[in-house]
Amino acid sequence: MAKREISIFSAMIRPRSPETGKEWVSLLNRTEDEINLNGWVMRSKNGRKAVLQGRVGPGRMHMIGGADIGTLRLGNQGEDLMLRKADNVLVDHVTWTREALLRGGPGIFYEFELGR
Repeated sequence: MAKREISIFSAMIRPRSPETGKEWVSLLNRTEDEINLNGWVMRSKNGRKAVLQGRVGPGRMHMIGGADIGTLRLGNQGEDLMLRKADNVLVDHVTWTREALLRGGPGIFYEFELGR
């Protein structure tokens, strides 16, 4: 895995119903430089993906949701989510379980960054 310049910070995996169009993922730029995300891909274990666009400033968050989330769906039964640069280098990877989502309830976002 490459140095984590960008990390998958949090996600709304199980929004309050209806879920269509309400899932999102946030990325955190951990560097002191602006990073160009054009061509980066976020992919789930089932192969669904979001092709990223845009730039994220140093220390800033970048939200991916709505039409920008592409075919990516965040699994309520558990999931693996990978973030890769345009050259396919793995930048970050997160996992969650159904049990963890049920503990939090619907409409609560899931934060991955703590303790990493």
